[in-house]
Amino acid sequence: MYEPINLDQLRDQSANYHSKTAFQHQIEAFEALSKTFKFGSEIPGSGILVLPTGAGKTFTAVRWLSDHVIPKNIKILWLAPSFYLLDQASDTFKKGARDIPEPKKTLNIRCVSSNPSHAKASSIQMTDDIVIMTIQTAINNLHTDAVDRMGNKFETAFRKFIDSCRETGLFVVVDEAHHSPAYGCRNLLIGERDSALGLRGLFPKLNLLGLTATPTYNDRARRGWLWKIFENEIIYEAQKESLILQGILARPKYIEVATGKELEVDDKLYDRLVKQHQDLPESIIEKLASDQQRNNCIVHTYVSNKDAYGKTIIFADRWFQCVYIKEKLLEKGIKVDAIYSQIDADPGSAEARNKRTQSDNQKILNEFKNGKLDVLINVRMLTEGADVPSIQTVFITRQTTSSILMTQMIGRALRGERVGGSAEANVVLFFDDWKRLVDWANPKDGDTIDKPKLSVKGYHPFEYISIRLVEELSKSIESGGDYQIVFSKICPIGWYKTEIVYADADDKHESMESFTEFVMVYEHTKSKFDSFILFIRSTNLLDEWSKEYLDEKWMQPQVQQWISDWFERKTNNIGEKLDSDLIKIVRHIAQNQSVPIYHPFDERELYDLDKIAYKVIDFYPRLKHEYLDKEFSKSETLWKVFYKSLIRF
Repeated sequence: MYEPINLDQLRDQSANYHSKTAFQHQIEAFEALSKTFKFGSEIPGSGILVLPTGAGKTFTAVRWLSDHVIPKNIKILWLAPSFYLLDQASDTFKKGARDIPEPKKTLNIRCVSSNPSHAKASSIQMTDDIVIMTIQTAINNLHTDAVDRMGNKFETAFRKFIDSCRETGLFVVVDEAHHSPAYGCRNLLIGERDSALGLRGLFPKLNLLGLTATPTYNDRARRGWLWKIFENEIIYEAQKESLILQGILARPKYIEVATGKELEVDDKLYDRLVKQHQDLPESIIEKLASDQQRNNCIVHTYVSNKDAYGKTIIFADRWFQCVYIKEKLLEKGIKVDAIYSQIDADPGSAEARNKRTQSDNQKILNEFKNGKLDVLINVRMLTEGADVPSIQTVFITRQTTSSILMTQMIGRALRGERVGGSAEANVVLFFDDWKRLVDWANPKDGDTIDKPKLSVKGYHPFEYISIRLVEELSKSIESGGDYQIVFSKICPIGWYKTEIVYADADDKHESMESFTEFVMVYEHTKSKFDSFILFIRSTNLLDEWSKEYLDEKWMQPQVQQWISDWFERKTNNIGEKLDSDLIKIVRHIAQNQSVPIYHPFDERELYDLDKIAYKVIDFYPRLKHEYLDKEFSKSETLWKVFYKSLIRF
């Protein structure tokens, strides 16, 4: 996608144009950016702007760049971890192009990724003013051993663009900047090898701005790679709670709705979702989207609460799902329409007959904006920052492992009253009964200023404790009571919190995402973990351990050696998770250059866990019967019953 903009013509056509008014937190961010990035100075700036979802971090960065960077003819390279974040940046630049001061006359914007809707890296021209591309595409094209037909090495178009910026200057923006410490992105930005210098090595006066909604560590003991990349650390940070109190953001209200759909999770799917950190495969998404019972549940949920939900966006997965839900809502008298992208299909097919043009979609979107529709159904067309005010509710019709996608969907409802939204936003989450514990993206992560906004993989610590107790209970039931349980001995004394960036193996690593994962620690394993972490910190880890994607077969020999050297597999492998726990710790250290934070379970001594557990057994005599009828590993219901019982007692 390439967009040349004639700024003079745009100015002539926009005589009555009024710039979007910035909020106070954005004005403060502008001032902080100007203090950090002083062009002409011998010392370039590099730091992070932290604004919560819905607070306009893209708008803030683009407006400042339009005022202070573009007029100086300094080239901009905008990097993002996933291709669907590129359109948001591109649209924001185009919407704000009228604000670029004279004498700048033209603006050439190019979006580059492996996605068919974007331009190829080979199309980059030295006349481009702004190149917006995925991090992985930039990695693949900065250094390459590509040869022409004569066998001679040649420079990529991207490398030529970077080299040409020595004459103009270069300003790099990294969206979702908390991904930066991972191997590929880190080396792209600050690689120090002579054979593969990063952007800072190729361009010593590089100005580098990171954008994130994720609170970052300011503690120097935890700084690791992040602050080696962004040397000025946090330039400005706005607190979400403060913006909610000011009416700029709405306070989210989460409403969970069970679809009643039961789904099996075989080992292959479980590995994909839990170990490989990928989303559902297309075949299952297709199955869910075409399920009439699930779609009827979505329809009924809105109709039965339409007064409370009001103006609603429904995020669906397929065009035919949009059509079905729309028709059912129309039957109930709801003012509704649907938008979805064009579908590549054979002429005469159902898909071809139901194509939607861009003008069709825009007309429907305008009707929704103007209040002619109460409900707008879409296939992820409104995730990238679409300007739709007055939203009271979003429906997220299926679970996802992607925290980025989850955040974008929720973000459509987070406009506060001061920007045409509401004080409270309804986030309706539809969930299926998966017959295995799958770690879906948690929509509540990052709701308060002291919580990280990373998606949580693996159980939260307190959930894991209850699950561990149920596992021991199941062993007792199997043995007919011969297996005696001492719950207090198997209760963790704390946990390590790891943060790791993973790449999507199915997308040629084009998408990257950060996840939080927990490693539980027990009385008899604490000293062993301490010694192991001290050893890892003092050894020279292979660079591969910091990479965003690692093959499990490659990791296993080293992991088995570590277990042999530092642990006792028979007694230390609680829940058969020792292999994966060590991998989490090592990858965290390799990517962040800091040890994972240890959190002691301070409340452990306040509870008589043995007494609680046996009260639960007495209170739920059917628990044993249910276990005998179902294999625990495939029964989410059993642990939920027990977990809720623990809370009750």
